[in-house]
This record gives sequence, C-alpha cells and structure tokens, in this order.
Amino acid sequence: MMSNKVTYVFIVCMSISVSVICMDEPAEGDSYDIIKLKHEQKLNNYIRIQAGLSAPHLQVEDIQKKLCAYEKKFRIREEKALEAIRENFCQDKVLWQACMSLIGRLKHINKENAHLPLTNFVQDKNLPYDFMQMIQKEARENGVNLERIHIQDKRGSLFLLDSLSPIAAYSIVNEAGKIYIDIVSDEIAPGKIETNMKIFSNKSLNAKKVACMYLIEPLKQEFDFVYEAIGLFERLYIAESDIIRSSKQFEILQEAHTQLCTLLPSLRSKKAAKAMRKFHYDISTENLIGIGDYNILCRIYRHWKTIAWLKTYCCKQIPRLLLYGDNKDDDRKSEINPTVT
Repeated sequence: MMSNKVTYVFIVCMSISVSVICMDEPAEGDSYDIIKLKHEQKLNNYIRIQAGLSAPHLQVEDIQKKLCAYEKKFRIREEKALEAIRENFCQDKVLWQACMSLIGRLKHINKENAHLPLTNFVQDKNLPYDFMQMIQKEARENGVNLERIHIQDKRGSLFLLDSLSPIAAYSIVNEAGKIYIDIVSDEIAPGKIETNMKIFSNKSLNAKKVACMYLIEPLKQEFDFVYEAIGLFERLYIAESDIIRSSKQFEILQEAHTQLCTLLPSLRSKKAAKAMRKFHYDISTENLIGIGDYNILCRIYRHWKTIAWLKTYCCKQIPRLLLYGDNKDDDRKSEINPTVT
C-alpha cells in the first residue's frame, strides 16, 4: 500500500512538472502579461514541488550552466545572418574571409590598448550629472574605457542611442593581385556615444539604466567592426556601394545584434535581467523586441530568481520575498500575487 502511495505522488509530481515545462514557451496570441504570469507560476511551482528533489547547490550549478549555454544559442542568429549575406553577395569564401579577418584584428588591437586613454577624445561638459554617473558605472562594470570615447548630446537626432568602438586606421594593399589589410595600430580614432538628452531626461530611472546598457553593450561586443568589414567588402568587390547595408540580410544582422544587446547583459547580472524585463514590459506597446525575446528575458530572470531562492534555501531560510509578485518594486500591472503555501 505504501508503495502505491509513493508511485502516486511520483506520477503527480511528474505530471505537474510536464505542465510547468509546457508553459515555458509563449502560445500564439499570448500577451506580455500572460507570458510574465506563466514564468511566475513556473517559479512558484518549482519551489513548491521540485526544490527538494536534489541538492540545492547542484541545482544552482545546473541553472548557471544553462545561462552560460544561452549565449552560444543567441549568437547563432548573428552567424546565420552573416552567412546569408555571404551566400547572397559573395560566392568566393576566400575573399569574404579576407575581409572578415578585419574584425578579429581590430578587436585584438582594441583589447591590447583598452587601458590606454586617447588624447583626442571629447566629452560634452553639459551632459547631465546623473547620465554621466550611470554611463560611467555601466562602462566600468563592462571593461569599457570612456577615456577612449567621444560622448555627445545629439539633440537634433530622432534616435535615443548610438555607439561606436574606437577603431585603428587601416589601408588596403594590392600586391601582385592579392589584397592585404595593413593596420596602423598607433593611429586609433576614438569611439563615440551619442544620445538625445532631451529624450533621455524624460525617461524613468529604470529606463535610463537600460539606455546606458544599450549604449555600452555594443562597445563591449564591438559589433561595429562587423559592419566595418562588410563595408570594406562592398568597397573592394561590389561596384554599387551600400548594396549590402540596404539589404534584408543586413537588416536581419542588425536585429541579431539588437537581440544580443538585450539578452547578454541579462545573462551576466540578475539586476540587468530585472531592469531589461521591466523596461520592455513597460513599453510593450512599442514592440521594440519580439514576444519571443521577451519570453527569453522572463526565463532568464526566472533563472536568476531561482538561483537566489536556492542559495537562501541552502541556508535553511525560504522567505516569501524572493518570489515574483511579493517585491514592492516588482513591475506588475495585474493583481495576481502568487505565494508559497
């Protein structure tokens, strides 16, 4: 009789686990509210049912491995977009790879000189104090040296954000029909951060923090070197300039980079994940990211919340305040308030 009871409990737990897993992906027509609620429910169900099934520290390690694996998955879209550009505009892989080699070489020079300030960088003295404090903190945490970056207020711009990395000068050498890229490592032009302070100043504190993430992450990832290499290929091998950069394939590449700028900070920090999720929830009507990417943000934040709960669980304390919906500053529009029973 005891055996049947154990079997019954096991089946119930497995059934609930399967239903929880099924709610991880957004269904057609799901709203931002529904997606967020599904992840809240999944976290609470995990805590009620699954937390005691194995050692908490092993579960933490498993979740951390999942977070590390996400970045590889996210970068696949960028790789596929670049491959689509090559297939559409260049059948010669050797020529394409010669231009793409510029990316790694520019990154290497930047890495070697990252600690050295440039003498010709300019930073607008009229930039708001709160902006400078936020951007400096974000840059410091991500290894970006702002003494190599122009920072300017572009009030006439329709766009809030624009970032470019410092870049070494280079020239094209043609020797006996072969193209070589000659990089002058001691001639480096400063990068740039441009933002419309009029727009920035009207944002909430959380939106300002996220804006700074979107300004610094492209500098950390150096995505503009990819665009530089594509521009080089256009100049060398395509008569019509900007034909690639006006193509659908290039647009998909830019979308992949926007996705990475959204998701990579969230993988590195629980605070960043929370800020990103709240920001995109608050502006959900603007559809700056797809519903699928918002679901991924919710999943990443749930993983961070689970890690926080498990670490507390290891200390034999399980406070309700770690759960979704119980934080005073949690970004909620509904009255749903799940708790542990």
